[in-house]
Amino acid sequence: MPVGAVEVTIVGVGEVDEPERTMVVVLEVKGVQQLPMRIGPCEYFAILTGLQEAAVPRPMTHDLICQVMDRLDAKLDYVLIDDLSNGIYFAKLVLSVDGRKVEVDARPSDGIALALRTRRPVYMTEEVLARSGVDKPEEEG
Repeated sequence: MPVGAVEVTIVGVGEVDEPERTMVVVLEVKGVQQLPMRIGPCEYFAILTGLQEAAVPRPMTHDLICQVMDRLDAKLDYVLIDDLSNGIYFAKLVLSVDGRKVEVDARPSDGIALALRTRRPVYMTEEVLARSGVDKPEEEG
């Protein structure tokens, strides 16, 4: 686990009832805090198929990236959501390639889609979590 970060769980994807019908991926930290992160419709579908482990007739972009990593003997170690600026989240893919660590900038939604396909963890820095985390809603009776 990266220093100063906590593991997040991808709870699901959904729609927020707003005039724009915004799509979100919901992240959860230690079952205590939930964080809805806005995503586009393509990212929604990529994350949903990853959550459901759904087979698609032709590889999607994230499936292609997984195949390329596999052919190059690169492994995704984890995804780190490490910055928040003007309401936009930023992330890094941390890869192992030829015995060395390689970081690649990525959108969090792309990182999450890859992490689901490769069964690798997603982390968020405590600083970003402190600036963006919201309390998990209490369960109704």
